[in-house]
Amino acid sequence: IRFRNIPFTVLRWEEQGITGGDPRPERFEKALKYKLAELENFAQRFKDKPMTIYILGHRDRVDLERLKGTGDFEEKSLQAIFPY
Repeated sequence: IRFRNIPFTVLRWEEQGITGGDPRPERFEKALKYKLAELENFAQRFKDKPMTIYILGHRDRVDLERLKGTGDFEEKSLQAIFPY
């Protein structure tokens, strides 16, 4: 959290009912303890839902052919993504 965002962030935590300080260390520790079965169980709810995934990066560092094999694929130019 950047210095100027601390007050806003703390207010958001309070609005969410989070007390006792920064919740991130506890969340990170919990995330490290997840087992594969728990993650698979979580992911089941998304199994039959359509998804859109955006990948932004240098095209020479991405295996485009492999990405094309995952489903419908559309490559956009930088000008199409950021027209300003």
